[in-house]
Amino acid sequence: MKTYFTTRKSVVAVLALMAVVTSCYTIKRVAQAHEVAAGGEFTSRSVVIYAEGDNQNATSYGCFGIRVPEGWTVTLPSNAYEQWEKGEVTATNPMIANEKYTAICNHRYPAEGYVWYGFSTTQKMNHQLHKDFSDSIAVNCKIQVPAGAKLGDYEIEYVYGDEEDNFEKYTDLAWSQSNDNRLVETSTFKTPDGSSEYNTHTFVDVDTKIKVIESSGLSKVSADQYSVATADDAVLFEVMGAEAKNAIVTVYNAAGQVVDSKVANSEVTTLKAQKGVNVVSILNGNKRSVEKVVIK
Repeated sequence: MKTYFTTRKSVVAVLALMAVVTSCYTIKRVAQAHEVAAGGEFTSRSVVIYAEGDNQNATSYGCFGIRVPEGWTVTLPSNAYEQWEKGEVTATNPMIANEKYTAICNHRYPAEGYVWYGFSTTQKMNHQLHKDFSDSIAVNCKIQVPAGAKLGDYEIEYVYGDEEDNFEKYTDLAWSQSNDNRLVETSTFKTPDGSSEYNTHTFVDVDTKIKVIESSGLSKVSADQYSVATADDAVLFEVMGAEAKNAIVTVYNAAGQVVDSKVANSEVTTLKAQKGVNVVSILNGNKRSVEKVVIK
């Protein structure tokens, strides 16, 4: 006959295990355009908070995945990852393409006509999260729609998670209870695998639909919403209105190469520039403006 017993230590161990396997993060908000012209581009900003309400302070690599129609491309600015605490940005990090995370997302959550792009922070970050938005993580990206994109309705999907150690240990791309991990802690869709059953991640129903229309020229970010100036070998972008807040500002050289790209998450954002003519692109949602500056 089997004997079952419980000690204080075993209860603590079980609770600790539950804390590990139960999702802590939730995508609270996704700000993206819902209409874009073929050949155009738009920005997306995802905000992640702590699902349970208590502060969560974890040091790990941040993981971000986005699923877009085939042929579309996704790029991230140099300060794509933002840690917000008490209403201010306390840390930023570039997120780089992660082949393993990309492969895992494409294997687990495929959709005909769509493809996943996976990214991770370049170093372990100290994630500070809270349910009430006082502490949160924001991830910014730019999506390019090809000129030949088929007109019609599409839906973008997002996932967010983290990894404490390394990504190469995931030799099996499929999800399993025994191989459970925190790579996908929250998503904008219901996953078809068993992760929802075991409550290892949160599903958030947010509007991520977008419609591709004929190219007729994008509306512009109003000129009175921002200011562009130069200082030595840099471009200074000043936010002067809501239309420019959290815009992705990209500096191109005369050859059309990207010199620097950042999210305008502060009053004044400094970007690198090169000698000669530089083109400054300001993109927020599907509104875009272009300025030219000269570095002598």
